[in-house]
Amino acid sequence: MEDDSEPKSNPSSSRSDEAESKTNTHLQALRKISRARTRMIVCMLTLPVYMFVVWELLADQRNIGSIMLIYMAIWTVFAIDMASRRCPACGNQFFVKVVMLNLLSRRCRHCDLELGGIEASQEDSNDL
Repeated sequence: MEDDSEPKSNPSSSRSDEAESKTNTHLQALRKISRARTRMIVCMLTLPVYMFVVWELLADQRNIGSIMLIYMAIWTVFAIDMASRRCPACGNQFFVKVVMLNLLSRRCRHCDLELGGIEASQEDSNDL
């Protein structure tokens, strides 16, 4: 006699689970891309602060080598992080078309996937 107490898998529910999983993966990737862009923008906006600190240190005839090294290391890490982010839809670099990094873009340089989808999907999930 067969045991009918085991739940049978529904093919349509497994497809919807796969689609939901793919959507969550895309959203997580887009969040990481957005964070990388935000870090790079913050780094760029702190450039005047860095210049002021260097100016003051030079005026006091102090060594600026360590602050230059730290700032340039942070800048490099953030730029490499931003440039290496891949689009979840097409798999190409999100912010790089050929060689140049596009800091202001909110869309994939290859397939035009927009970062703005993050906020819209978060609002949809909050409505539930």
